Amino acid sequence: MKFAQEFRKALQREAFPQKWVDCAIPYGQLKKCLKKVTKELQEIGLDKETLTRLAADQQKPMSEKAPADLRRFRYHLDVEGIDDGTAAESAHLRPRLTIFIHVENGVAVDAELSPPTRAFLQKLAFDSTATTDGAPSSDAKLLASITDSPGSRSPANASSAIDIRRVEVPLVFDAEFFGILQTDVSNIRTLEEEEQARLEGQIVALGGELGRAVEPSHGRRAKADLDVWRQIFELYLDARIFFSSRESDHGARTSTQAVEQLSWFQDQVVQRKLVQRLKLSTSHTAFDTFVSINTALLSMLKFQEINRLAITKILKKFDKRTSLGVSATFPVAVRSGGSLAGSVAQDVCARSE
Repeated sequence: MKFAQEFRKALQREAFPQKWVDCAIPYGQLKKCLKKVTKELQEIGLDKETLTRLAADQQKPMSEKAPADLRRFRYHLDVEGIDDGTAAESAHLRPRLTIFIHVENGVAVDAELSPPTRAFLQKLAFDSTATTDGAPSSDAKLLASITDSPGSRSPANASSAIDIRRVEVPLVFDAEFFGILQTDVSNIRTLEEEEQARLEGQIVALGGELGRAVEPSHGRRAKADLDVWRQIFELYLDARIFFSSRESDHGARTSTQAVEQLSWFQDQVVQRKLVQRLKLSTSHTAFDTFVSINTALLSMLKFQEINRLAITKILKKFDKRTSLGVSATFPVAVRSGGSLAGSVAQDVCARSE
């Protein structure tokens, strides 16, 4: 089964709230946009095969006079709009494809490129300059140092001096692709923040409810319930449902692990008949709230995981179709949030101690 179908079925199977489903990664839409990206690259001669050859040639010097670490092309995501204090979540991603071409006597001579592609890049190279706001860019300075280095010219070879031009290839649909992806990642992060605030509010309310339920003024029943609650929370800490602080398995749990640990916790509560031993109705209500908080945390953990998988899949597909290597670049440019479940569960544990 294709992942797009698996993704849709998983969203339906888990019965996530409609608001969550609306925020899910639009995998199908991104696949359609990726087709536009590959078509756009093919139309200018930068198909997957060509970019693969350039990528394979990354470690080779462009000529005997050129440094070995000068890349043939770079594809990176610039994060714009954060220098003025704008929040990173609202910053704009600007994808940039830069090709370095070797020019001799005013003609692009890169053997890896087809004649039409060389002509296209050559026109871009001579129609543009390697400056930004009037000042030479770092790439421009590098290229100038290559072109003007003492060893690059001699009376015998002055007519064939090394000239390496930096060309930024104008693309449209990659910006659309990453715009869609960034927007949805931001929407999911906002949803997580809202859910975290809501659940933390429930935890505070639960703490107040428990405090009132076990007040000494309620007599022996309150004292008995307090003892039961201590046992419940000891089991909860032992279960390590959403995170573990043990050296052997330190860190956040996966949803599969969380399901197993939550099941163990619930089985232990049943076996010890802890809920039946609660005397006060307020304690029973509090326990129901406690369970619902953990159920909501598990749902959000599953939602996070499936969307992270969707992001990983679509970026791998992007790389497979284009050889542009964005799988490592995108997570750096737009960092996803941490484990909401682990964070809120730690809050629960802190209040239970």
